[in-house]
Amino acid sequence: MLAANGPDPAHASALQIFGQFVGSWDFTWHDIGGERPIGGTGQWHFGWVLQGRAVQDVWIAYHADGSLYDYGTTIRAYDARTGRWNVAYCSPVRGSLRTFSARMIHDEIVLEGRSADGHLTHWIFSEIRRDSFRWRGEISKNDGVTWTLYEEMKLTRCG
Repeated sequence: MLAANGPDPAHASALQIFGQFVGSWDFTWHDIGGERPIGGTGQWHFGWVLQGRAVQDVWIAYHADGSLYDYGTTIRAYDARTGRWNVAYCSPVRGSLRTFSARMIHDEIVLEGRSADGHLTHWIFSEIRRDSFRWRGEISKNDGVTWTLYEEMKLTRCG
């Protein structure tokens, strides 16, 4: 069964790293990595799946004028052997598939991966509160020496 009622009891504490986001969120976003900055609003919906061993989301973003910008889904599965999360993001609009490894670093959740052209990327959940958090995408074109912010979202929990 795809949907689950909650985390797998055997790893419930570790699963809360992403489990804390289960529910629906509204966001504003800004993409500053392209030739000209753009932004808008959207929704992000998280839920337990796969017998509570994973968290899946659906992400939908709109331009400021209300037209569709992008949407996709991410599945995050905890690996108890390594203490890390295996993450896969798919965007049918952009035709992209990205994979990451995720872990806590201090008070942030950092997803580490590579861009389509091979550069190191971080997707970071930060400033996490019960009803809000910040997400940002960073890229390094010099193997992690310096990082450039290319996208950011500020989220608030619905209801």
